[in-house]
Amino acid sequence: MAVGELKDASGVPLGRPGARLGWKTTTHLTKGRLFVLGERGVSAEIEQRAADAAAAVARAWRDRR
Repeated sequence: MAVGELKDASGVPLGRPGARLGWKTTTHLTKGRLFVLGERGVSAEIEQRAADAAAAVARAWRDRR
């Protein structure tokens, strides 16, 4: 995906796609780059996978010592 200049994005309703999905979106301009962030909850499946991965890393670290 090509990224255009910031001036090319002026007037574009950046939060509209997220709003259609029920997401709360915010935009931030940092060092000349525009970030569109979607604030939404994490699904139970992703939360469980993250917890399992963290536990595996902790076990590996503990067993290595």
